[in-house]
Amino acid sequence: MTEIPDYDEICRLEPRVKDVEAMARAIHDDGEASFFCSNFAWLPVQAELKELVGVHRKLPLEPGSEVLMDSRTFETAYIVLSKLLPPCRDCGCTLFEPVRLAQLAARFQAEIFIRINDQGDWVSARSAAQLMRLKARTNSVVCFRAEGEDAREG
Repeated sequence: MTEIPDYDEICRLEPRVKDVEAMARAIHDDGEASFFCSNFAWLPVQAELKELVGVHRKLPLEPGSEVLMDSRTFETAYIVLSKLLPPCRDCGCTLFEPVRLAQLAARFQAEIFIRINDQGDWVSARSAAQLMRLKARTNSVVCFRAEGEDAREG
């Protein structure tokens, strides 16, 4: 299996990824609009990244840079660059997070419980409605507890 390069190596193999990084760094939420959607702002950045890295790359490759066509290389760059954007604010995207978390929790046999900032009652992570009532905010500390067959310390 091919070893996937880290972000710095990706930029060495394809220097134009640094231009995409500059695009991502230029995105700011100045707070003046009534909302900010990081996912929407990310779309043109992602489109540029796809041109350079991953299975959608159509540009010719230099010898020895075939790893740029690997989807795992795209994922590495995606993770680094997407973290540069500010978080969503009042756009509605965060409304879907409890649903995704509940779907993930349902995959486990253990019962998973959550509370925010180590306060309040524990709620079932399998219930999107209960998770929405927690009203977690950016920089909240999310505490998890699991009980059951596939729960473990760690």
